[in-house]
Amino acid sequence: MEPVAGHAQTCEHGAMTPSDALTLWQLLSARLCHELVPPIQAIGTGCDLLEGEEEFREEAAALVKESAGRAASRLSFYRFLYGVAPSSGLSGAPPHALAEGFFAGTRIACVYEKEARERPLAWQKLACNLLVVAAEGLPRGGRILLCAKEGGPELEAFGEGAALSPEVEAALSLLLPPGELGARTVQAQFTGLLAAAIGYRPQLAERSPDRFRLLSPALV
Repeated sequence: MEPVAGHAQTCEHGAMTPSDALTLWQLLSARLCHELVPPIQAIGTGCDLLEGEEEFREEAAALVKESAGRAASRLSFYRFLYGVAPSSGLSGAPPHALAEGFFAGTRIACVYEKEARERPLAWQKLACNLLVVAAEGLPRGGRILLCAKEGGPELEAFGEGAALSPEVEAALSLLLPPGELGARTVQAQFTGLLAAAIGYRPQLAERSPDRFRLLSPALV
């Protein structure tokens, strides 16, 4: 039987203090803004070009359209990651389509297997958060395979230099001291907290040159 939403767990360091929670949300907000600024800036550049020479207008229109689509895809994906309660259901595109839009145009290919698409919404919310963690371990691009096993989500990441830093690994396992939380570890920390809340424990299960694997077994 799979864990369900609402099955709260306490991490090794105990409950987060109000200060810790505030730091977490500030860092997540900063991360979201960081993701949205480039495509929105590109929209502004495209609008400037539209006001210029006629020969550049077709190119400018294409830039505006592409950048607007990119911003919308990122915003929709992060809304699902951070803002959608599984109990409230999902309106709009399904998780696998949101993930497809998020990785479109990047150097990372994401394979979201059919079995994973059929799992409960809380399971897929965790899976999509794990996709972002795995993507951060592919600095030169690569491929991520998301599978549905008997336990939680299982991800395999392939690519040159594929690896998760010790700090990210510690944050994912909720072993990073709150005072050391930063921009590079906040996604992993949030993912670890989300996993614990629905009864899973994500962990780096295997690593080798240019490859690593993430598992999420159920908490006992």
